[in-house]
Amino acid sequence: MNEQLYKVLQNRVPRQYGGNIRKDGEHYICMNMYGSAVISLNKLAGEIYYLIDDKKTINEIVSELVSKYQNMPLSTIQEDVCRCVAELTALNLITVVRRKE
Repeated sequence: MNEQLYKVLQNRVPRQYGGNIRKDGEHYICMNMYGSAVISLNKLAGEIYYLIDDKKTINEIVSELVSKYQNMPLSTIQEDVCRCVAELTALNLITVVRRKE
């Protein structure tokens, strides 16, 4: 992952658009806010989506996942979160904004 990209994104706040999500075994089933798409998220993507509360920065989400998955390298978690945030944004499930000071 490009470290410069993470530096730009780490203090941004992802916000849910209000899509519906439910857990289905190891996966999560999501419907975007338009009701136009049903998306299956893997376990990690579902966990990331649930951590998005309109308050936590990307860095704070990474920190929570680092605490939970202590055997995974920080750089791997950072990369996974950035990739997931980009994909959730492309699917119209979330948006990413600057943190209000």
